[in-house]
Amino acid sequence: MTVAPAPSDAALVARLRSRDRTAWEDVYTLYGERLYKFAYHLAGNPHDAADLVQETFVRVLPKLDSLDPETLDLGAYLFEVHDKASGALVYSRGFSSIYGEWATTAEARTAHRTFHESLRFP
Repeated sequence: MTVAPAPSDAALVARLRSRDRTAWEDVYTLYGERLYKFAYHLAGNPHDAADLVQETFVRVLPKLDSLDPETLDLGAYLFEVHDKASGALVYSRGFSSIYGEWATTAEARTAHRTFHESLRFP
């Protein structure tokens, strides 16, 4: 079985700008699973991960006409938009959900300190 080569980013962006609906399917096929895996890692649950992927594509839609098909790295751009959307989710939830996850770890059971005392920043 022969697999068709993936369309180039320039061709995809040009199709997106011309409002070709099948271009979205191609973009989702190329990048959707990777975006979802990254979102799941950040969000910690499938519902929020799916919402983040959807939010990424919703945020890209109004900017289509400003994208240059010849110079744009579509994957990098999608992950940049995704990163901003995931940051908004994490900050909107605060650290309460992260604390809830941390409180169930072995470290939390043996450490006699608060969550903020256990945070490690690079």
